[in-house]
Amino acid sequence: MHHYSAIKISGLTRVYSENLERKTLLAKGDVLLVAKGAHNCALEYDLNLPMAIASSAFFVLRPDPEKVLPAYLAWYLNQSNVQNFFAANQSGSYMLSVAKTTLERVTVQLPSREIQEKIVAVDKLVRKEGLLMQSIMQKKKMLVTSALMKLVDKKV
Repeated sequence: MHHYSAIKISGLTRVYSENLERKTLLAKGDVLLVAKGAHNCALEYDLNLPMAIASSAFFVLRPDPEKVLPAYLAWYLNQSNVQNFFAANQSGSYMLSVAKTTLERVTVQLPSREIQEKIVAVDKLVRKEGLLMQSIMQKKKMLVTSALMKLVDKKV
C-alpha cells in the first residue's frame, strides 16, 4: 500500500483565479483523500497556505474536531479494511475512481479522543521509523555497491 505522509510545497502547482469560493479553500485540519487512481490514500492537510485548493482528484473532508482528530481520520481511511472496500467499489475502466457514495458508505469507528491521540502518535512514530529504515537501506546499498565496485576496479 502506498502512503503519503506529507504534502511537499515544491510539488504544488500555482494557479490564478479570481472566482475562488471560500468553501473550496483548504483549511488546516482538512483530510485529503485521493479519489482517482489505484491508490486511495488519505492525509491530513496541515499547511498554512493562504489560498490553497485541492484538485478534482481529491475528496476534501472537513471532520468535526470535537468528534475526530483529522490525523486519526486519515489514519483510519488508510487502513486495509477501508482500502479494500474502496478497491472493491471503484468504478471506471481506464481511470479508477472512488465515488462519493462509496465514501459515504464507510463507517468510521471513533474511539475516545485519548485513544485517537495515542493511535496518531504511534502511527507517526511508525512512519518515522519507516523513513529511517529506508534511509539506512539506501546508505547500506551505496556502501555495498561502492565496496563491490572497488573489487571490480582492482587489477588482477
